[in-house]
Amino acid sequence: MAEQERRLELERIKKLIEEKIDELNKELEVWKLCLKLIEGTVRLRERPVEEARLLVEVKDELGNSLAKIYKDNNNLVIVPDRNVTINTSSREFSQFFIRKVLDGIKRENPSADYEVLEKNRILQKIIVKNISEAREVKRIQGAVRWTFKKFMKPRL
Repeated sequence: MAEQERRLELERIKKLIEEKIDELNKELEVWKLCLKLIEGTVRLRERPVEEARLLVEVKDELGNSLAKIYKDNNNLVIVPDRNVTINTSSREFSQFFIRKVLDGIKRENPSADYEVLEKNRILQKIIVKNISEAREVKRIQGAVRWTFKKFMKPRL
């Protein structure tokens, strides 16, 4: 009888261990999925702009380059020219470009969003998400031209 009880206890312990292993495997799958999503987001954010298709080079009236706008699926990636240094806390950028233009597009197109990537308050690039209408692209292009030329370094 003691042998029978011992065998039942061992079966019960084996079943508990198997359940715990299944639980841990499910948890591991969730963590792997989270990691995959995070890596995908990081890769999208750090993806070289060159992989996206150049949509337009924005120039001033004299033909000087102000920025390049790339199209990546339904996203626009705006990269200022090296001769354009934009302080993201400036009035022209924060109040006009961000509040009036990008926030205005967000109000009209609730799926639109944007991300401003900066370093020490100097603009590196802007990712405008879920932009598909040509008029939105033209509006952004015009706003880039007006705003970015305010920050262009004079050529010697």
